[in-house]
Amino acid sequence: MSMIFEKKIECPHCKREIEAPPTGKYNCKSCKTDFMVMESKKKLYSQLTFLDIYFTFNGRLPVDAIWLYLIIPLFIVRIVTYTLLKNIFLFDVEIKIIIDFFLLSPILSISVKRWHDRDKSAWWLLMYLVPIIGWIWVFIELALLDGPPGKNKYGDDPLEKIKYAVKI
Repeated sequence: MSMIFEKKIECPHCKREIEAPPTGKYNCKSCKTDFMVMESKKKLYSQLTFLDIYFTFNGRLPVDAIWLYLIIPLFIVRIVTYTLLKNIFLFDVEIKIIIDFFLLSPILSISVKRWHDRDKSAWWLLMYLVPIIGWIWVFIELALLDGPPGKNKYGDDPLEKIKYAVKI
């Protein structure tokens, strides 16, 4: 089942707005151009800047964004920086604390946005404080489960479907 969010689309030739037909082949009545109406998932989060992703606490991010912007980069950053700094300074605990301090804001920011995508409040961050069971729960909720489709109280669906026209 597909959801349609746009009521109108633009003819790719004459740029005139027309009622959004279902997907398929159509003809513009004003310029007589054939075009295809297609549907795609719009990734709103791909339009976000570095600062929006890592240092703001509002909005929503879909489940693939936590892998793209948090888990994989966090893994790489921690291994590379910890290894380099450990070999240079030979301080173990202090360097780990410094690295973790600088990574705290991005971790919290992305986690808050994922909780928002799951239609839950940022208070669910407190699950990080519950050893083992809390961590497993957070991983399942944030890294494996999609948020509900459509708009919620935290913002628009980051993966809403859009319609667009392509000239044939």
